[in-house]
Amino acid sequence: PLFNETECMKIGGTVVSYMDGCCKTCKEDGKSCQKVTVRMTIRKNDCRSNRPVNIVSCDGKCPSASIYNYNINTYARFCKCCRET
Repeated sequence: PLFNETECMKIGGTVVSYMDGCCKTCKEDGKSCQKVTVRMTIRKNDCRSNRPVNIVSCDGKCPSASIYNYNINTYARFCKCCRET
């Protein structure tokens, strides 16, 4: 199959050339964004939870890219932000 630079960038990868620049591959860099659950006691003013509760957040790399698309004669931009849900 043909190598798809856009898909590589969408998943947070980096386009890497090899074999003296003849071929390209996608190198995924670092940990991609994922949901993380942390247990903690909630405190608000004079109140606090009886026991720790699950708090959901996110952590990791969020991919983005801007690639020139000759078919539409402009840049195609891709941003994927980390979300806790």
